[in-house]
Amino acid sequence: MRVRVVGVLSGTSVDGIDVAVVDIREVGKKGSDQMGSELEEVCYATVPWDPSLRKTILDLCAGGGNTRTIAIANYGIGKAFGDAILTVLEENNLPLSSIHLI
Repeated sequence: MRVRVVGVLSGTSVDGIDVAVVDIREVGKKGSDQMGSELEEVCYATVPWDPSLRKTILDLCAGGGNTRTIAIANYGIGKAFGDAILTVLEENNLPLSSIHLI
């Protein structure tokens, strides 16, 4: 059985949004001590942040902003992550329907 998974994150430098697509396969005999998983990288890319959102994130990390700014950044980060995933899938001709887990 194969499960296709997308991992997405951005590190503390906020230099970009990292997207990795991997296939996870069961290996070995079910129920045996040698049962395990095998990972295969399908694709990987870093998608740049929108400059204004990146600035907002860095300002918030430095202690600036208020509740409104945090709420706007929260929405913007979620949307940016989703857009980055869709961009990487499209650039690699991978249909969204092939993804089992994000």
